[in-house]
Amino acid sequence: MPQIKVTQDTVQFQEKLDSPWNPLTKGTIRTIVKGNRIQKTDDSGRIAVDCGGGFQVFNNLSTVNEPFALSDLCSAPVPQSSENNEIPFIYIPRKTSLLSNQPIIRWNKVTDATTYTIELIDKDANKIWTQDVDSSDVCQGGICKIDYSGTPLETNQIHNLIITTDTGRSTEESVVPNTGFQVIVAARALEINQKINDIKNLGLSNTEQGLKISEIYEQNNLIAEAILILENLSDVDKTSDVYCQLGEFYYYYLDLPIKGAELLQTAINKATDIKQAAVAQIELAELKIIFGKKDEAKALLEESLNKYTTLGAVEHQDHIDYINQKLKQLLP
Repeated sequence: MPQIKVTQDTVQFQEKLDSPWNPLTKGTIRTIVKGNRIQKTDDSGRIAVDCGGGFQVFNNLSTVNEPFALSDLCSAPVPQSSENNEIPFIYIPRKTSLLSNQPIIRWNKVTDATTYTIELIDKDANKIWTQDVDSSDVCQGGICKIDYSGTPLETNQIHNLIITTDTGRSTEESVVPNTGFQVIVAARALEINQKINDIKNLGLSNTEQGLKISEIYEQNNLIAEAILILENLSDVDKTSDVYCQLGEFYYYYLDLPIKGAELLQTAINKATDIKQAAVAQIELAELKIIFGKKDEAKALLEESLNKYTTLGAVEHQDHIDYINQKLKQLLP
């Protein structure tokens, strides 16, 4: 995953819009995902960025207090059109840590495929486990799912999945790098589960509880767990906030922008207040930019800006500044 290295102090880091800005000291190396933002607080602030080919000085961090997102630091590839059910794409586990050593495996139903071969390999590409399944047995509503039934996975070891169809298509056709996963050690899992139990005892609604638990999972890179806790909510409990969070997980962490865009559009459609819609519109606009649909992105940003202006410039100035920055970048 992309990383930044602070080469001179006075640089701040923000997890996502609405999160506080935290200072990063010289020498700090930090992994960054989509949604994270960087800014310098005076002229001396400097960073280097590793987008996959080693650290290089990022010279565009020039304006004090002007935030830069990951999409500004590392150019994002245009999503493959084949993501939309022409080849298999693993949904989970993918780019994640895991609590369970016998995880659920989910992928998209591939057009015209009737059987799938699922292989689990280690970091050296040694085959650990394989299983053949029929589409009619494991796929429903465009999603295929099985439970891993091999030997329990070792902790702190990188594993990868390869799924091949009887039509000759494979997950290896994807150009997305580093989609592996690993199981965390038992002591850490115990600490996380204790935090989850504490949340369950707060008497929250199903929606609030799901979002709180997903936040704990996200903080520990348990993205598969975070997705499952939200997707397993009932339709009634899946609010706009839930769909927006799911969209961010698929886009930010799993590099599945088409799936993320679908979920963010659902978040907009289900919004019951203007703030919910405004948040989802910003996120969807980011994806439209990646898709090359700048007019659609501009329209979404302008709609979101109008909503935040209505909500109040003081309270939402961070969002307003961010939107204006993005609109400026879209100028011809």
